[in-house]
Order: sequence, then C-alpha cells, then structure tokens
Amino acid sequence: MTPDTGPDLSYIHPDLRALAVPLDTLTPDPRNARVHSPKNLAAIRASLVRSGVRQAIVVQRGPAGLVIRAGNGRAQVARDLGWTHLPAVVVDEGDEAAVAYALEDNRTAELAEWDPEVLGAHLAGLQVAGLRLDAWDQGELAELVGALEAPQTMVPEVPVQVASGGPQDEPDEDQVPEVIPTRTALGDVVQIGPHVLHCADCLEVMRGLPDNSVDAIVTDPPYGLSPDGRARTWDEIDALRAEGKGPKAGFMGRAWDAGVPGATWARECLRVLKPGGHLVAFSATRTVHRLTCALEDVGFEIRDQIVWVQFQGFPKSLDVSKAIDDQLDGVRTVEVGRRMVPDGSVTMPHFAVPGVPRREYIELAPATPEAQQWAGWGTALKPSIEPITLARKPLSESTVAANVLRWGTGALNIDACRIPPGDLAWPGPHDTSWSGKDEFASDGSRATMTAHPLGRWPGNLYACPKPSGGERNLGTEDLPSQRGHEITGRAEGSAGSTNPRAGRRSAQPAGNTHATVKPVKIMRWLIRLVTPPGGTILEPFGGSGTTGVAAAGVDCKVILTEREPGYCDIIRARVEHSLGTAVTLAPGPASIDPCDL
Repeated sequence: MTPDTGPDLSYIHPDLRALAVPLDTLTPDPRNARVHSPKNLAAIRASLVRSGVRQAIVVQRGPAGLVIRAGNGRAQVARDLGWTHLPAVVVDEGDEAAVAYALEDNRTAELAEWDPEVLGAHLAGLQVAGLRLDAWDQGELAELVGALEAPQTMVPEVPVQVASGGPQDEPDEDQVPEVIPTRTALGDVVQIGPHVLHCADCLEVMRGLPDNSVDAIVTDPPYGLSPDGRARTWDEIDALRAEGKGPKAGFMGRAWDAGVPGATWARECLRVLKPGGHLVAFSATRTVHRLTCALEDVGFEIRDQIVWVQFQGFPKSLDVSKAIDDQLDGVRTVEVGRRMVPDGSVTMPHFAVPGVPRREYIELAPATPEAQQWAGWGTALKPSIEPITLARKPLSESTVAANVLRWGTGALNIDACRIPPGDLAWPGPHDTSWSGKDEFASDGSRATMTAHPLGRWPGNLYACPKPSGGERNLGTEDLPSQRGHEITGRAEGSAGSTNPRAGRRSAQPAGNTHATVKPVKIMRWLIRLVTPPGGTILEPFGGSGTTGVAAAGVDCKVILTEREPGYCDIIRARVEHSLGTAVTLAPGPASIDPCDL
C-alpha cells in the first residue's frame, strides 16, 4: 500500500472492488458453528490463489463492530496470504437474524448433491487442460473420473518416445498409476534457511510480489518440446485449449512441458525485476526462439545467448534403416561388428571418468535391400548443447553506474565468473600467458603480457557434464525412489531404456525423480554472474531445486516456485541438505517481501 496508489486489490474481481473492506476491521465469528479443517483451508487457499476473490463475504454491523457471519474460512486464508481487504456485504440486523442466515447459508450448501456424471465430465476435462482442483484428493478424483464413461477425446494422449526405430511401448490400460503421498501440499509455503519455496503456480506467486523487488531471475523453464513438432507459448496454448484444441503434453509425456512461457509470464518477470536486473533462462535449441521473442516483445533487452556445452546427450533419433526393416517385416540376423559402449553413464573424453563400466554391443546388418539403401540415416543431431538466454530489464537511470548505485543491478560479476586455468568449463586453450602478444614497455624494451590471475574473461560458452547420479540424489535418500524407466515414463525393457547409447539407466533407483536436472556447477556460475551481494533470486520453475542447491555458499536468497508437490519434496530435501538447516512453515506469498528475506 502506497499513498499514491492505495491498497493492492488486484486479487479481487473488478466488479467487487467497490465493496472492499479492510480485514483488520473485521472480527471472526466467535461462535462460528462451521469448523474449517486443514484440508478445507488448503482447498480455499488454492482456489483463491488460482482464481482470486470472486464472492463477497457477509458481515454484521453491531456493538462488537463488524463480525463475519459468512466467509470466515475465506477471511482466515486471506489473512494468511497477507491480503489486506475482502469484498463484503454489510448488514444491519440483530444477532439472531445474522446467526440464522449463517447457519442456513452453510446448511443449504450441504443439502445440495453432486451429479456424478456431470461432475466427472467436468473434472476429466480440467485434467486434460492441465488444471488441478484441490478440493478433491487424488483418490477421489480417480474414482470420479474413472467411473465416467467418457469419450476417448477426453483422455490425454501421452506420447511414447521411440529410439532407433524400435517398437513403441504399449500402455497397460488396466494399470492405475500409484499415488505417492507427499509431505508438501499445493498451497504450502516453506522456509528453508534463507530461501522460500512456494508449492503453487509461478504466475500466482509472481503476481503477489511487489514491483522492482527481485535482483535476478535464474530459471530452467519448460522447453515446450511438443510431440507435433510445433514450438508454442503458454499464451498460444491457452487460446487453443479454449477452443478444445492444443497439445496436452511435451517432453517425456509431461503435461508441464507442453509449451514455453510466453508474454504473460515475461511481463511478470519484467515487473518484479529491479531496473537493470538480469534474467537467465535455459531453453532447447528447437524452442529458444519462442522464449527469447516473448522476453523481447514485453520490453526486455536481449544481452546475449550463452551456450551450455554438455557433450553427453544421446541422439533422440529414429534409425531410418531399422524402421524400414520393421515396416517390411525384415528380421536382422547377420552380425557386422561389435563395439564397447558405456554401461550406465555416457561420457566423452573431455569429461572422462575413470572406471566407467562398458558392455559389448552387437551391430546387425539391414535385412532388406530397401533398409540397406538408407543405412546410417537418422532424424536428429546429437543434443550436445543448450542455449541460455541472457536478458536485462532496461535501466531506470541514465548510466549503468548510476543504476548500480541506486538499485544494485545492471552489471555482471566478471571476476567472480572467470574461468581458472585448466578448468574444463572452458573447452578451448588454457595458456597462462599471452604468447606472441608482446608489447613495448615504457623504456622501449619488450614486455610479455600475462593472463589475469583469476583466469580468462568469462565467455558466452560454458562446458560441464550433466549431473551424476550421486549429485542428483544427494539429500533425497529418504524419499520414494524410482528407476530410470519409471522416471522417463517407459516400460521396463523398452527400446528407449535398452538403447546402448542411453546406458542402462533403469538399473539404479533414484530419489530425485525429476527428468531434467541441471548441474550445480553451471547454476552456481550463473547465480554469481547476475546476482549482487545479498541479492534475491527468483526461480519460477523450481523443478528439483538445483537453483536453491547452487545458492549454497553464495550471498543470496532464493524464492522458488513449483506447482508439483512431489517435486517440492525433492526441492526441500536437496536444499535442506545443502544448507544443513531445518525446514519451517513461512507466511503466505503476498506477505513475503523478497527484500526482507
């Protein structure tokens, strides 16, 4: 609240804002017969955070002031969220009449019944659209949706990855996915040392943050690798879904990867960043243009494209020759060679790990003349790099120096991100002197220039391997584990899990079940690059919490948002382990000032 703008009522529907009453003037009903369970309050919270306030509460004016007669639960949650006002209908009547209305209001709602068929259809449609309702738990949702004899169009189609022309995994229609209980619920806000985790949609959390309150945004957003090959933004997908169309899933069948964040998300990033604040965001080579254009279109300056070189990705490519054999029923039996391939972790000499086990792979010749003609052909390059967009919010001051002095933002920490000699983060030459770059000293003699003692100037290229299993799972030992094929959504023994280039990832169970974990090393390098001392970082896509883990040892605070409770459990475990601190509940999103974290 400021003298210029008044209270922030953006969470209240515009038609109800004229009825807004300060919460600190309202008294909860001391004799409220309606008891709100934690589950009920969590459902109210999730609804308010998702949709805002669309209904007025009822308040009685009397000797005791303004007493809430209908809407006590909403008022309680609103206070927890840090909201200051609620729309209210104020009535002047006796206690008896007010109490009678409150009782009837609750009872009439109880007497209504659900039509199971209509309710199931609604819930199934919302699931397809990627929306979650927290008033029903997972068991109730499964029962309601499962009992519905819905048309096939209502069931989301989850694409199955095919590797090297192998057969697709056939889903078991009778198999019901196991619901794994979580210690984090949607709507929870968790304090982990100096950091805060919101189990909520990132847009809702960001809308609760003040303008110009975040020093940097370091994030790994969804890549939007849609199975139809189109790169779409959230805004485009929302428009398509409103017409009953649009992609339902992306990478490895994940609903959260159906598209890349668009202009709506980018505007919120621009708003919460301080002038001169930097945003760094990972992307895929196929979809980076959508994210970058969305950022530029809302007002960001695109400063650079950093390339993460990881060397290790195995080709997501169709073996055309084998696919032809499969189509023509050709059976490969003739051996043409044998070679040793990695058994577990794909490595390159640049990141050679001693003792990596190997196994023998037998290559078979094409079985048909048609397949022989296309031997050696595929459909994709080796994914060895990922682009990282470096963007900056425009300065508010006339110079970078003035902006830095006012906001602490606008510059990059070059010295903290130099590459020491010999560090393989820079895959090029590591000369410690400027050989051949002689200059004349003041006395006319030649003087050889030496390299900076901290290392080479950081470039827009950073090389490091993907995280090892040990790095991924550190701190998650007590969490429910899954094996590789379960994490990727494949059947055990499928073409993808047995592909020799992929290694045998199904063998070892993992507590960190997120499919796209970033290495701590590069995340820490990016944090140091764009975050001023004591600054606040926003990570809208918490994922498995690597940004929070990487912040350990850096003078900064991180606000993480993640809407999947299972992933939030992973974040809590990993970040808590990195800090060695206990986890406590924190206030709601709107009451947290990032500058005070």
